Amino acid sequence: MAKQLGKFNIETSLFYNIFTKNTDADINEGNETILEIYVGYMIYPGVLAGGNFNATFGENKTVNGHKIHNSGIRRFQAGPSIYWNTGNKLSITLSALSEFGIRNTSQGYLFSGRFVWEF
Repeated sequence: MAKQLGKFNIETSLFYNIFTKNTDADINEGNETILEIYVGYMIYPGVLAGGNFNATFGENKTVNGHKIHNSGIRRFQAGPSIYWNTGNKLSITLSALSEFGIRNTSQGYLFSGRFVWEF
């Protein structure tokens, strides 16, 4: 869902990932719920500067038919991003997210770039 309010842009997304059983190892990772939020401000026509916040929550996993208590993941990510629409069928998004509040998964930084060329 996205909403533009004057020079502000607000976007939210909600995902639910369903994991199937790995029959070779008899493990079923817990399903995940992911919330993504972005708030940006148009600092110049075609240029948005803003911030992202993401939250991931995973259910407990099952091994050999037994639930492993407190094995679900939790991850929060936050950081700045910038979007530039060149006006020439090219747009670029760069972001840097720091991870915190981690449980049962890796912790670090996420740097991403997205380049879109319209045909």
